[in-house]
Amino acid sequence: MSERNSQILVEPKLSVLPNKLALTTNTQNHVFIQYSVHSVGRIMAREIASVFCNVDFQKGSSSDKLRRDFLIDNLLVIPTFQRSFYDLVGITDETNRERDALLENIYEVAHKFRSLLQEQNPEYWADLTDPASGYPLFSPRGLSLYPDVDGAQRLLKYQTELAGCCRIILHPKWGTRNYPATMFTTAPLNVVEDILGKMFSNC
Repeated sequence: MSERNSQILVEPKLSVLPNKLALTTNTQNHVFIQYSVHSVGRIMAREIASVFCNVDFQKGSSSDKLRRDFLIDNLLVIPTFQRSFYDLVGITDETNRERDALLENIYEVAHKFRSLLQEQNPEYWADLTDPASGYPLFSPRGLSLYPDVDGAQRLLKYQTELAGCCRIILHPKWGTRNYPATMFTTAPLNVVEDILGKMFSNC
């Protein structure tokens, strides 16, 4: 069977979040966040199935093939990028504080997204892979971690560069001033679009 490529279902959209650093630094009082929604092909579905291998997507099915096929048909991947004030390639007190604030931001976004989905239907599954570890935030740890940089490169075709021993994303508008994170859900696309639209104030 031929590989079905991942597809962009919702083109990148720009929104804003409150900036938790604005009270203690000279940064702006909001943070830009970009999100998009994607389906996945067979190879990426197999890799993500390993990240969430302890999630019972189909209520009792343990077949790897059935899990993979379910994810091909139902999984939506939502890569996000927050625009950082500092260039996060550097390691300073300021960049560490900003990383912590942006991490807290995406935790709050993921909690709200998951809560709103499950208010509509408790069967809707959603998760975030922790940008600090690559492991699921809400689900049990799987066999693999999810690399946000690699995922964004594959889904959005963004360029990357090496910074020391780490590969980082070059956002087409923000360069290395970005903080990537990725959410996942098996909810229907129309439901996901509606909830993201309610959560964010698009610019």
